[in-house]
Amino acid sequence: MSNIAKFQAALNHSHKLFEQLKHNAPDWWRCVVDCNEVYIDIRKDNTINIYYQGASLAKIEFQKGGIKATCHPKYLYGDDVAGFYKNGHAIYQPCEEELRTLANSECRLLKNAQLFYTNKDDKESKNPEDKAEKKLQGEIVCKNRELYIDSEFAHRYQEGLRHTIRIDLVRVKDNKIQFVELKRIQDNRLLHKEGSKTPEIITQIEEYRKFIEENKDAILAYYKNLITIKLALGLLPTTSADIETLSIDTEPHLEIHNLYVKNSKQREDRIKKIRNLLDTKVKYEIISHNNNRR
Repeated sequence: MSNIAKFQAALNHSHKLFEQLKHNAPDWWRCVVDCNEVYIDIRKDNTINIYYQGASLAKIEFQKGGIKATCHPKYLYGDDVAGFYKNGHAIYQPCEEELRTLANSECRLLKNAQLFYTNKDDKESKNPEDKAEKKLQGEIVCKNRELYIDSEFAHRYQEGLRHTIRIDLVRVKDNKIQFVELKRIQDNRLLHKEGSKTPEIITQIEEYRKFIEENKDAILAYYKNLITIKLALGLLPTTSADIETLSIDTEPHLEIHNLYVKNSKQREDRIKKIRNLLDTKVKYEIISHNNNRR
């Protein structure tokens, strides 16, 4: 008997949060929806996350008194957050006023997200090859909003264990739900670890495959529900999916992004080695950021 965890979600398209956003949304909600630099994901527990360059910028939920938006204190106050922790955990702070300023280049939520998450230590400006995976993820979603319906899909993998699978992106392509894992070409998980015969990414994809196959019907029903909510809130174009005929692709897709600015024999050998390890085991694609596919 399989001990793969059963997919669980409490998502309800009639939840008060979604109903109020449809019929009586706060004014700052339109600022969020209209901002081209952020993207919005529906969560299994009837909450909403706002993302910027892969950073979870804010959380929206329905509480007593109505819709509330909160964020990590570092996105409001930078380093000065010592008074906003309790028992080692950050106390999220109201951020509705800041969400109204998302279109402003001086918005402190966006500036602090860059400073403390997406471009920490200013690595990318020194070397484009150092672009963070999560920033890459955010760029992909913002450039292809009609395709990507979810990000950061997370669920317990096995019953009774705390191990969680986390899949970067979920999209609808050819009217199929597809799960997409992103990796930078420099990621060492694409190659063998010392003393191991199997690269970590192959084990990772195998877990995704088993979980999706075991729960395909429940996951499909969940995403039909999620798409219905996103359509009702104007977060997806109506052409994104035909819900009636929507199906699920149980084979995860691996996208490897080649950020190399310059080629060398060592780098070409690395790419060849990755191909040899992944061929026949994983459905993958290597995407060059010079607009060429390898």
